[in-house]
Amino acid sequence: MLLFVPLGLGCVIGIFILGITIMLKKKFTSNSSIIKIPAYIGAIGSILLISIGLFVVRGFEGAAYLFLAITILAFAVMTFKQLAK
Repeated sequence: MLLFVPLGLGCVIGIFILGITIMLKKKFTSNSSIIKIPAYIGAIGSILLISIGLFVVRGFEGAAYLFLAITILAFAVMTFKQLAK
């Protein structure tokens, strides 16, 4: 439970970020900064979750926050790399 639920939820959120980015990429031009907004929100949210997991919620529950945050951050980085192409 401690490992699979945060990783699964992080994958769902990450796929949602990728889907919104692809939808915005089809709608706007490639030079538009609106396309990067979902990746920015994901990165900022994951940094916020990392700080909450380290400083506010400690122990095993904090580790669950960290697993969730690292998964979302990985999807945000993948989105940034996809947009760099």
